[in-house]
Amino acid sequence: DHPGVVVTAASGDCGYLNEACLGETGSAEFPAGSPDVVAVGGTMLTEADGTWSSTVWEEGGSGCSLVFTAPLWQSAVANFSATRCGGGRSIADVAAIGDPNTGVDVYDSTPEGNGNPTGWGVWGGTSVASPIVAAEFALAGGSHGVAYPAATLYSYVGDSKALYDVVS
Repeated sequence: DHPGVVVTAASGDCGYLNEACLGETGSAEFPAGSPDVVAVGGTMLTEADGTWSSTVWEEGGSGCSLVFTAPLWQSAVANFSATRCGGGRSIADVAAIGDPNTGVDVYDSTPEGNGNPTGWGVWGGTSVASPIVAAEFALAGGSHGVAYPAATLYSYVGDSKALYDVVS
């Protein structure tokens, strides 16, 4: 809990309530479930005839916190009941590219003991999406004094000029 500081947390890579990973608990991941952070999910990008579109990455973590209640800035959003989280915090707050098939180029210069090559590769997951969102907040000047920066995202719900609403 660091009011005024942007802290992003990856929502996990096991789908809704960890359904895609055997042996995982049936709840949203911590620390993404905490209302003190910006919970970051994942999307996938597709291109058709030069037009790019973004959809939900099915393995991006999401769901409802069993521990934390939804803060007012989240639960007051129109149609919050559609999350089916009751009074629990809904995860994720925002998403960025997470699908490893359409991920980001990364140069790895550290040799691994198992013989994996160094060099360029495409990496993904919400562990990639989270620093992308942190960088976007940094480029925008940080939290601008807002105690819980995730709250600023909810003030733009429905504003297609500010955020792209991924609905599929």
